[in-house]
Amino acid sequence: MRTITFIALLLLFIPGNVHAQEGADSCQIIDLIKQGDKFTFSIPDSAIFFYRQALDQSKELGYITLEIDANFGLAKSNYIRGNYNQSYIYFELGLKTAEEINLIEKIIFGLNGCGIALTMIGQAESAIINHKKALKLCQKNNDFQQFAKNLFNISISFDKLKQYDSSLFYVDSAVSLAIKYDSINIISQYRNHQAQLLIVAKEYHRAIDIYKDLLGDEKFTNQWEIQFAKAGMAKALLGLGQPTDALDFAIDANQMAREINSMWDIQQVSKTLSDIYASLANFEKAYEYHQLYKSYSDSLFSQAKEQEINFHLLQEEQLKSAQLEMENAQYAKDLKSKNRMIVGIGLIALLIVLISTAIYRLYRAKEGLLRLSKENAVLIEKQNLELISSHETKDKLFRIIAHDLRTPIGVMHEFTDLMVENLDHYDPDTLRKQLTQLNKSSGQGLELLNNLLDWARSQTVGFPYNPQEIQLSRAIQNTIELIDTQADLKNINLISNISTELRIYADIEMLNIVNRNLLSNAIKYSYPGGEIHIDARQSNDETTICVRDFGVGIPVDQHQRLFRMSQRDSQPGTKNEKGTGLGLILCQDFIDKHQGKIWIDSSIDQGSLFCFTIPMNRLT
Repeated sequence: MRTITFIALLLLFIPGNVHAQEGADSCQIIDLIKQGDKFTFSIPDSAIFFYRQALDQSKELGYITLEIDANFGLAKSNYIRGNYNQSYIYFELGLKTAEEINLIEKIIFGLNGCGIALTMIGQAESAIINHKKALKLCQKNNDFQQFAKNLFNISISFDKLKQYDSSLFYVDSAVSLAIKYDSINIISQYRNHQAQLLIVAKEYHRAIDIYKDLLGDEKFTNQWEIQFAKAGMAKALLGLGQPTDALDFAIDANQMAREINSMWDIQQVSKTLSDIYASLANFEKAYEYHQLYKSYSDSLFSQAKEQEINFHLLQEEQLKSAQLEMENAQYAKDLKSKNRMIVGIGLIALLIVLISTAIYRLYRAKEGLLRLSKENAVLIEKQNLELISSHETKDKLFRIIAHDLRTPIGVMHEFTDLMVENLDHYDPDTLRKQLTQLNKSSGQGLELLNNLLDWARSQTVGFPYNPQEIQLSRAIQNTIELIDTQADLKNINLISNISTELRIYADIEMLNIVNRNLLSNAIKYSYPGGEIHIDARQSNDETTICVRDFGVGIPVDQHQRLFRMSQRDSQPGTKNEKGTGLGLILCQDFIDKHQGKIWIDSSIDQGSLFCFTIPMNRLT
């Protein structure tokens, strides 16, 4: 599925600034901030000019609340300009000041702002942490409008992580809460994002209905959002095969994006215009806008990398500062024990000399015993290497557990948490969607646990190798019956071409696990309505068993990585099914125990062929 980043929606959490009257001289500062607010979404460069003056004057006169508002204003304007690293810095400055004087509303605002900036810097997981902190404060403060806005921005973060099911869940929840407050700006902004997610899911008619409601509402006046809605309408119409209708919306969106001077919006609408002109057979225009799209894409990529580097540099500077303080404290402590250390080193040196002398005399007197000691040392070293290798394998397993269990269990926890806390706000359709997602997440968790338990058993004496004579067609049929429900969900036909007379000598439990993983993988990466073939051929030396699908295929340069623990990389299936990346590693391990081989023959859009061999001789 194409990756779509909804940058134009990320700032929709921002309410109007609330300016406290802190003194007679504050009126001028408030006017400057209001001027900045006026130009934030239309001419962000002008907004930055006014906010900077407000910040300087509020610092000089000691108006702390206005200083916070000016920092937040600079953060918003830099965000609109695409300067996400600078936006994060200003949001963090405002947040720290708000925390010092315990202004809850502005703390919520700052956490939310840091979250959206972190998402665009490429730190979406850290962004979600900030938004969840804000959610807790919103609940304590009974501020459900801000609660809805944080739900929306969590949706944006999950969108960045390409976890579209979670993203759609959070934006649906945000829309349900926002409708209670009848705010056209809030509801329309959330629905704009909702429509974009529907385009990703190719539900173009539903997306168009939302855009028509938005663009037909006279209260919908935010030019940035209007541009985003028109660009989305063009994409949806193009998806329905209506390029002529899409062109008018795309041209309007392009003009508005250039007036705002938002690089991301210009890049996205250029891609849409290129696709539209190509559909209309106007290849000269299509090429022109494709080149423009590539130019802006390169600029945005370079800018994103620079901002990510700047963010990490900022973190390093903060870490260095904290580390310097610790080092100074440690230095004072170390200075007191310096003389003791010198004496200790002298004693150790003397002890080394005595031991060396004793070893030398022992060597001269008992050369045979020393030889035996060397042999023992070699044996110990070998055992140490084996122990290190075992620990590394266990460490990898623990990392797998920590990483792969986090997503399904985390989603289940978040869904149940939100359902319990906001049950009265949800209609039956929303609850049905959430329960469906819970079922999907629990299934992913169960698949992961099955593979993890099989892997753990394979590394211990709990999974002995017990080969026996097996009728291969019956073993394959048993596996097909186990995963037939999974195939039915995608209307996939599993076809076994294995003769009932073919027999092999193998461990039945290991063979079943290998077959289950290969067939599950084939289903996951097959298109709905397709077929999967299971074949086997026998020679004098071995039996070769193959599973062929006609799905998305795997690039050649990734084939070897599939069977390596250190480079697990499971891609989503054709219906965005999640995998663990552990199944093929488990297959490799079990085939190795049979002294067989396993390999893949695949390329993009050509399907995949997974084969493994079982030797004919009876292994011991």
